Amino acid sequence: MLTVLHRIDPDENMDRYYIVTIQATLFDPIAVVCQYGSRHTAWQQTRVIPVADAAEAEELAASIVKTKVGRGYVVVERRDAATMTHDIFGKKKVGACQPAFIPLPS
Repeated sequence: MLTVLHRIDPDENMDRYYIVTIQATLFDPIAVVCQYGSRHTAWQQTRVIPVADAAEAEELAASIVKTKVGRGYVVVERRDAATMTHDIFGKKKVGACQPAFIPLPS
């Protein structure tokens, strides 16, 4: 699951983004990952919230999105894991990550 939100207010000189994803991390089998920052600078933050299972992750992600929409953010993109063919940077996914086979010299 991936949800991209924007909050744009020219009067306040505000142009922010907030991305909520559900994914595995190095230390947790499933977590809600939030990335946020300004769309015009390099400033960004990442927050990882580990959860027990997929149902809890979906519930937490929906709660975060609902809170952000209540604060003026607008959902600009929403994708489920099954329909994601590109990562958040627009690069096409090739398939499952598999280790490369490198034959050893004889």
